[in-house]
Amino acid sequence: MDTDVSAGPWFGRVTSEKLRERLARFRDEAVQLDIPADEVDRWMDMVRPCAVLSTRDDGPVAARFGGPVLLPVGTPHPPFPYVASIDLAALPQASTDLPLPDDGRLLLFAWPRGVRERRGLGSARELEPRPR
Repeated sequence: MDTDVSAGPWFGRVTSEKLRERLARFRDEAVQLDIPADEVDRWMDMVRPCAVLSTRDDGPVAARFGGPVLLPVGTPHPPFPYVASIDLAALPQASTDLPLPDDGRLLLFAWPRGVRERRGLGSARELEPRPR
């Protein structure tokens, strides 16, 4: 089964400050569960700007969970289950601070539980940041 993910009202760049505001409730709950506040804050400091996608909004489709994997012709299917794809052209400019290309699809695959060997699985290429 596949699910479209739209770019609705929450879509767009969410700054670190906005994310910290949204996560304040979770921070408070973590501290109430006796997780040391300095440890929670250390993790909160790793929050980055991001694009927020939703299955409940009516915006343009920017991602899809499931469905057929759309690989370039001649590309072997990875040995892991396909999870989702994100249409990079549908993301607003500067929606994240990641060096993503302006178009194409970001394909997401699962790492099966219990798999520890990483040899022969390929590697990620570093992308040159492109001005937007």
